[in-house]
Amino acid sequence: MQQVWASCNQSLLPDGSKVLLTPAQWNQYLGDVWYQLIFSYRIPQNGVVVEIAPGDVEKVGLGFHKQGFSGTYYVIEPHQKSLETITAKYKKLMPSATIVPILKTVADAISELPTHVDAIVANHPLDDMIVGKSLNTEEFKDFFLKCMKTVMTF
Repeated sequence: MQQVWASCNQSLLPDGSKVLLTPAQWNQYLGDVWYQLIFSYRIPQNGVVVEIAPGDVEKVGLGFHKQGFSGTYYVIEPHQKSLETITAKYKKLMPSATIVPILKTVADAISELPTHVDAIVANHPLDDMIVGKSLNTEEFKDFFLKCMKTVMTF
């Protein structure tokens, strides 16, 4: 578990060495990675995008901000406070876009999505699900609280 917590605020450089990053630096770095993916896959600026479970951190949105996204951006997030926070951030980051918050799980949100989308994106739900399968509810909450404290006190 200690290695997983440490990974919250460190990254491997191309030469394999590690560098510690502040949370803002890490988020910006991932935003730049997302921008490269958005550019590479030619996601249209005025397209339709669905983001799954961003929590309250705008990593993917930073990439779309850099692109100048002005289309429709659906955000599926099952936690109300996180959805409110990320929606406010995305409205500032992408003022020309239409941000559509959906307070549901992915399974329950399907009926609210359009039949055509240009991209479905997700930054971290897979690792959340993997960790979540191996921990009970209290251990899962404790894990993420410790991770956030590690990052926030860096």
